[in-house]
Amino acid sequence: MHLAERGFAVTAVEPDPMQVGSLRTCATDRGLALEIAQASVAEYETTATFDLVLCLMVLTFLPDDQVEPAVRKLQRLTAPGGFNLISGHTTANPPGTRPHLFAPEELRELYAGWEIQRYDIGYSAWYFRPDEPEPIRVPRVLMLARKPR
Repeated sequence: MHLAERGFAVTAVEPDPMQVGSLRTCATDRGLALEIAQASVAEYETTATFDLVLCLMVLTFLPDDQVEPAVRKLQRLTAPGGFNLISGHTTANPPGTRPHLFAPEELRELYAGWEIQRYDIGYSAWYFRPDEPEPIRVPRVLMLARKPR
């Protein structure tokens, strides 16, 4: 919503029908033109390309064998000179925390040939989970990469 409120054309891709409904309601309430596709990142299809692709803490929920094809799709959806901002849980998390945990250099390797603007292995911001009484942080990787022109 933040980018749409600032005048950017935004396409949201969300597999959960309840979240899609919430997005639509929020966009309508705020008077925003927001394109919403009900699909997973692995299923999403379009002929459009985007200047910026945000995929924050999403790929980590895919099975291992779907991560690389999903990344290749994100790369195809990115216009020449465009950016991908990707984050996910790392192998510093306990095994089984998420279906896919990124090895320290995995995203960098998947983006070989792209200009890596930022590559940060660290911790997420503090947040609350319903099953935890205290805020937590998780080990994560954050990468900003620019597609060659």
